[in-house]
Amino acid sequence: MNDEFAVEGISTKDNDLLSASLVEQRSSPITEIDPERDKDNWPTIIIDMENEKPNYEYVAAHGTMRDGSPFSRECQIQRGVEVKVAPSIVRVLQTAVSAHFVQRPDPITGKMIMDRQDRSSIPWRLVKAGKYFA
Repeated sequence: MNDEFAVEGISTKDNDLLSASLVEQRSSPITEIDPERDKDNWPTIIIDMENEKPNYEYVAAHGTMRDGSPFSRECQIQRGVEVKVAPSIVRVLQTAVSAHFVQRPDPITGKMIMDRQDRSSIPWRLVKAGKYFA
């Protein structure tokens, strides 16, 4: 018998069962909570107000969690209010880009040239990063 797990006052048979139980607990994998389910550690964002737009923004994200199960997040986020959102929603906001075009005169020909500028589709800020963003 391994005395590492022996407990005083318990029979040898019970010590063996206790020892096997402790070894089994040590070898079982530690499960992590998927970021999509870990609401306590979700990041907090705020969506800025914009002229001539409604007081909310609709954002959706779909994907697969670490365990292989699918997820779908759809949020109607009010502008100007701090809101905790899933990490997938933050990733959607980070990658959402819209094209804006600005005219400028060509110095040689004098014709107007359209320059493309990629900007964030939704003006937003990360207030508290939570566990999943730096």
